[in-house]
Amino acid sequence: MKNNHTKSSSGHILITLLIVMVVGMIISTAAISWVIDNTIGNSQTHQGLTALTAAESGIENAMLLLLRNPDYSGEVLEIADATVTVTVSGSDEKTIISQSIENNYSRKIEVTATYINNILTITSWKESI
Repeated sequence: MKNNHTKSSSGHILITLLIVMVVGMIISTAAISWVIDNTIGNSQTHQGLTALTAAESGIENAMLLLLRNPDYSGEVLEIADATVTVTVSGSDEKTIISQSIENNYSRKIEVTATYINNILTITSWKESI
């Protein structure tokens, strides 16, 4: 009879071990999935912020060049991994638009400024869609 009892106990241990392994695998898979989702989200946030920073750099560069040359009309810049397109329009009231594209992320800044008597005054600065 001891043999039958031993075989029954080892069967229960095997089933318990399998259940513990399955639960462990489920928890591990959930944790790995969460880490991957977090990493992708952080990467997308980083690329969006990098594109925004590049667009702002385009605006600042345009303002500097406008002070040096009132007829400046814009250019295309490479800033880090982003391509920034700057356009300037208007005479006394200048509209400066800087659009940055990095990978699939695009950010656009629009600035309105007055340029009178060699003084550049910013009247609005906004991110546009």
